[in-house]
Amino acid sequence: MDGMSRVRKDGRRIIYEVYLSFTHSTFRERVTILFFLSVPFLFFFLFLTRIVFPSKPERINFPESVVNQSLQSRHNESPFSNEYSSEYSLQSRVSLENVSTIDEIRAYRMQKRADAGLNPTPHVSLVAGCRDRSSFLLQALSSWLIALDEDDEIILVDWSTDDRLLSVSSVAELTGNDQRVLTVSVKDQDDWILSRAYNLAAKFASGLNLLKVDCDTVLEADFIQSHPLNESQGNSIFYQTSWKAARNENERHLNGVFYVNRQRFVEVHGYDERLTTYGWDDTDLYSRFKQSGMHSVHMNFEKLHHIQHGDDARGANQQSVDDNPQIETQAIEVAIHWMASDFQRFVFKHAAVTFEIQTMSLSPRKAVAPKSIQSLARSQKAQKRSMNSLALQKLGSWASKVEYSQNEYNYRVFSNTFSRIEAQVTRSARNVLEELSEQERNEIHKLAEDRILHDAYGIPWDFISEFSHFKSDLLRNLHSISTLPNSRWGRGLGVVFLEVSGAAAYRVAALVSALALALMHNRPLIIVWTDFESSKTEFGNLFNTELSGDSSTLLFAMNRVKCRQKLDFCMEWDKMYGSIAEFRSGDDEGMIQRLIDDKLPAKHHLLLRLNDSLAMVPKSEKIKALESLIPSESLLKAVEKYQNVSGSLGIYLGQGLKRKALSAVAQRVGRLAKSRNLFVFVIGTEFDDVKIVRQELNEMSLLSAEEIDQIRNFNQSQTQSMTRELAELYALGMFCKDIINDGKMPRVVAELIDLFRSIRK
Repeated sequence: MDGMSRVRKDGRRIIYEVYLSFTHSTFRERVTILFFLSVPFLFFFLFLTRIVFPSKPERINFPESVVNQSLQSRHNESPFSNEYSSEYSLQSRVSLENVSTIDEIRAYRMQKRADAGLNPTPHVSLVAGCRDRSSFLLQALSSWLIALDEDDEIILVDWSTDDRLLSVSSVAELTGNDQRVLTVSVKDQDDWILSRAYNLAAKFASGLNLLKVDCDTVLEADFIQSHPLNESQGNSIFYQTSWKAARNENERHLNGVFYVNRQRFVEVHGYDERLTTYGWDDTDLYSRFKQSGMHSVHMNFEKLHHIQHGDDARGANQQSVDDNPQIETQAIEVAIHWMASDFQRFVFKHAAVTFEIQTMSLSPRKAVAPKSIQSLARSQKAQKRSMNSLALQKLGSWASKVEYSQNEYNYRVFSNTFSRIEAQVTRSARNVLEELSEQERNEIHKLAEDRILHDAYGIPWDFISEFSHFKSDLLRNLHSISTLPNSRWGRGLGVVFLEVSGAAAYRVAALVSALALALMHNRPLIIVWTDFESSKTEFGNLFNTELSGDSSTLLFAMNRVKCRQKLDFCMEWDKMYGSIAEFRSGDDEGMIQRLIDDKLPAKHHLLLRLNDSLAMVPKSEKIKALESLIPSESLLKAVEKYQNVSGSLGIYLGQGLKRKALSAVAQRVGRLAKSRNLFVFVIGTEFDDVKIVRQELNEMSLLSAEEIDQIRNFNQSQTQSMTRELAELYALGMFCKDIINDGKMPRVVAELIDLFRSIRK
């Protein structure tokens, strides 16, 4: 028998003997045996619990003598003073639990470095503010520890990370509790505010230079060596990332990283804490650096990188750049109401046709469906940049407001190495808009809208002045379409402007062509229904702009195009006219295609001045456009009056028919209608021609000749006249059983009627 077999046999024998002893023992003996057997398992369980669920480090309680000494040593100095011996926000609220001031913490950490033989003043203080970024921070923090020397330091501010996520201090522990890392946890903050988080981090810094990074910024090992900043250089330069030098999307996300002499940061009082929303915080800080006599140097993008992640994670970071930072006025802050659609139906039924329009009831207008909720969030963040810029122009400088316009905190120490601090906000600064009156906010709102449309999207001031009430909707639409996969934004077609002229049929044919073009390329369509002084009818009298189009192509109506000459002449007073390609009916339609294909340099928008349809637009696309064109309530009521037209024989009389020809047309139509037992619906361009044919058809005509005289005597306004003409075209195309082309129907009218009949099918 080998050794292992003997062990197994002996083991089985021991277990069997224990079993026999247990079964033959008394109850008290059994309890005693079970107790001694459970003790090892209990200790093992406690050991595992200690590892998996470690207890919080015990908070340090300072003796009362330290409290009194701390109170007596405080002075009224700037919180950004170089010595950090300022009056601290605790003031009379100091207790045994809340005694540590920033200068005490910094002094202790500097002494610990000196005791360890390190330089008490680090060469670099890296500062980072984080919120819900733990998964990225672990990777980034590891790179920072490699890039920095042993006597440098890292200040991490955790701005109220979600309790369900790994905290910043926990991430720091995972890196081995490196003594170079100080974590400051700020509790109970609903919103991420970059300016306040980084100012707080900078207050704890003690290094010669300050390196500001995001929690998803990875540094190369030689980053510091690649960006020299000694005492002499630190007074004249600072390093910053630049979107102009960025070669790809990853590098554009590094916007906001900078490296500067800490004292120069202190002298300009850091970030303006009145800026509480996305945008302008870094631009404002850099401008104050430059005003103090420094100039910027671009960082080497080979020495730092951005951790790629989705828009949902990036949304928590106020500093992310999803829009071109070149544009100072990237948009105006507007409330986007994302609501459930309440479907309504406008239905009127006729004998042979049901004309049904399905619409969405949204307030104030049909919502722009973004590519994703994240793109909506990006739009909102970008739209706040301009507000911040304009608001600061109205307020005093940050230097004059810093004393009472910044956050104040209470602190608690959670580590005997002073490496874990908890900060509680005791006073929150007012944001930049709260410092303004309501009138000033309204002025900024209007000015920011105008500037973003002009500066960012290249729309001339003359056009913007005619937009009036729909600027916010247009801005949302422009940003939404710029995120679509097939967007040509910045390369080809931008906004489609349409100016129509002529009779009702010609205007609608032009409108359908332009709308089809806009729908094909996801462009908003801005319509001028009046050709300057010749027409007083507004587009909204005939069609519903809020319900027409689709989620990417919204329709807007403007009053007029002030520039009556060729647009090139108008560039003299606004260079943005140069971004618009102009097309007039009769011009070569190939120009439009070249614009779409991005073969017209510096042209982004299209102005169509039409009195006809566009041949280049396929019929199928025109049908889709006509389907998406929703009549106004007044036009719907006018169409409903022709409900008896359903199932009749229709005819449209064009211009140029002589009296004899009109009689011949009436006779031919009469015979055909009589043979098929149908009534006849007669409309046309000229009142007199329509009256003659109706008289000769007599009882077979659905509308009497006398109605022509009634219309004349009523002296209809231009809007009423155009509404009637369009209602007749709708009825002819949608309700008539057959249409006779025996009245020299104009080509445009024939095309429009064919489109109506295609919708009916």
